[in-house]
Amino acid sequence: MLQRTRDAGISVPELWLYYVSIGGTCAEICLDGYLHALMPLSALESMLVEHAIDEMTAETT
Repeated sequence: MLQRTRDAGISVPELWLYYVSIGGTCAEICLDGYLHALMPLSALESMLVEHAIDEMTAETT
């Protein structure tokens, strides 16, 4: 997932802002930790992160 965001040129703050705008609730530092596989998120939060990445990458292509 981290590589997808890097390839698309999406920064963690940009992803976090989009993720929060669609209902995500974790802090930016937690999202960063999740992307680096350092901490887990709940299934719902993980789904929202993936959804945010999908939507953001669709906007850039």
